[in-house]
Amino acid sequence: MDDAFAILGLERRFDLTPSEVSAAHLRAVARMHPDRAADPVERDRLVRASAAAGAAKQRLMDESSRAEELLEFLGARSLLGAPLPPSFLMETMALREEIETVAAAPDDGRRASLASRIDSMLREERSVLLRAFGVALPGGAIATGPIAVEETRQAAAALVRLRYLLRMASSLAADP
Repeated sequence: MDDAFAILGLERRFDLTPSEVSAAHLRAVARMHPDRAADPVERDRLVRASAAAGAAKQRLMDESSRAEELLEFLGARSLLGAPLPPSFLMETMALREEIETVAAAPDDGRRASLASRIDSMLREERSVLLRAFGVALPGGAIATGPIAVEETRQAAAALVRLRYLLRMASSLAADP
């Protein structure tokens, strides 16, 4: 997989905003515009490079994909398969049951309360990712040592939890 951050000329960090990613994408495609090429071979290369920039933008616009890109850069994508703590799994099962209960009942304020709880949990996971990647990738470079390794593990676990919670938030929003 190509390095989406390098393609767009962005520092490797989790806290990129959509406007930063969009601006970097526009700068990249302006540099790679096929009309800048005089010969067909160069034009074809620029078309492929522009397509790669578009794909990089898509991967970095989504926070989950962005975190996975950072784990890939750290050589830690395999950590996404690590088992989650039973306590988190039990908590997600309870949340899933609450979502089903709220979906089956008239809205009595429980939906908003549950959405608020899930949003709070999402903010916590984003905070863990921000801190962990800040330690593991200071200034966009790979840190070494046991602290960086532990922070990378924490980032992988937080990403898996974030994905669970995003699915729950989506499920709750889809059930009117």
